[in-house]
Amino acid sequence: MKKHKQQDRHANQQRHREKQNPLSAPCLRLQIGVGIIGRGCVHARERIHRRNIMTTQYWMVKTEPEAYSWSDFVRDKKTVWDGVRNFQARNHLRSMKRGDRVLFYASVTTKAVLGTATVTKEHFPDPKATEGDWSAVELTIGEALPRPVELATIKAEPKLADLPLLRQSRLSVMPLTKAHFDFILKLGGLR
Repeated sequence: MKKHKQQDRHANQQRHREKQNPLSAPCLRLQIGVGIIGRGCVHARERIHRRNIMTTQYWMVKTEPEAYSWSDFVRDKKTVWDGVRNFQARNHLRSMKRGDRVLFYASVTTKAVLGTATVTKEHFPDPKATEGDWSAVELTIGEALPRPVELATIKAEPKLADLPLLRQSRLSVMPLTKAHFDFILKLGGLR
């Protein structure tokens, strides 16, 4: 009798862990390790897929137009976002996931958000780094904003008062909230 209670308690604990972290499901571990696919694995994959859909992150990347401009990005359609040499910005690059949405900000002379992009490849070693532990991501171009959103406009909007661009102006990669992202798109004429 005591043995059955322990088994039931263990099974309940396992189900609870699987709900908290779908990767802990035994069937998923088997699938990853040996290639076995079972009914439980499909459910675990669906839970992971649903969680990934719900966790799209939003970012802003800054560049100097002389180094890499919006017109260069339009021409290339896809780019490796490399050359970041700030630890906080590097950590933000490492937090980017495939499918995350990005705003492209041209600094120095232009000082405006010019368009959108999407993360198409998660972080990998920066190909231009000769030393240190630096990362890069791959971005694919999205849409150009019909009206560039200038820094003066961003500063004038109370809804954007806590935007990282205004609080940490030297940071080249920064997280945004969905509300900030959508509002900037609205100011730029995309929504």
